[in-house]
Amino acid sequence: GRKNHKYPEEARKNKIEGKVVVQFVINEDGTPGDFKVKEGIGYGCDEAAVEAFKKMPRWKPALVDGKPVKVCVSMGYLYKL
Repeated sequence: GRKNHKYPEEARKNKIEGKVVVQFVINEDGTPGDFKVKEGIGYGCDEAAVEAFKKMPRWKPALVDGKPVKVCVSMGYLYKL
């Protein structure tokens, strides 16, 4: 997913690196939604990471007893200059 993503100018200028952790829900139909930043580093990186995750393709929904269920996922996005 790097191509969906731009290093924020503000972060680049300030040499900000680190990991942004985003939590989101995979809905019953496999669409990701309800994005929240769990650990941020600021300088526009948090919002940019959420934007990148919003462009993810649909997931395979989680199944419980053969039925699709909502599931909460956390993923890290690493910023390195």
